[in-house]
Amino acid sequence: MNIAGKARSGLLLLFIIAAVALPFSVCPDFQSFIGPTVETASAWSAETISYEDYLERTEKLIFADRFKDAVELIEEAINKGGHKTAKLYFYLALSYDNLDELESAVTNYKKAISMNIDKEELLVSLKNLGIILRSQDNHKEAANYFGRYLKLVPDDPDVDNIRSYVEYYKKQ
Repeated sequence: MNIAGKARSGLLLLFIIAAVALPFSVCPDFQSFIGPTVETASAWSAETISYEDYLERTEKLIFADRFKDAVELIEEAINKGGHKTAKLYFYLALSYDNLDELESAVTNYKKAISMNIDKEELLVSLKNLGIILRSQDNHKEAANYFGRYLKLVPDDPDVDNIRSYVEYYKKQ
């Protein structure tokens, strides 16, 4: 490796170290910022947890790209806490999607859509479902979700491609 290559490698390593260390320097008490981890979730769940607490901690875990921990917390909120809401199913779908557990993502996006979901979350759910189903060669169902998405966002930057996809597969 030449000198320029070594310099780029060293610079890349510094960026990686900074990215890993940044959350700890921004928030010295990072654990209290994030909330429970897998290890502390059982102790935390012994408390009476409000829906708002579940949401807040879930959002922090997702923001920190801790999707596996988010799934565990959301499933606890749904199964033990009885909080079966569109927002939690949306977050569960989003977490599974980021973990590449696509069947679970599809199931939970559909649950969220079937409930009274916020418009922004509905849009993300419809588009993500279309993308996942298209990747699984389930084109008719993908076209259905993309079509619903386009009705709500007719000015999407990719509108021409999505519309041609929808029209093609609705004819099949």
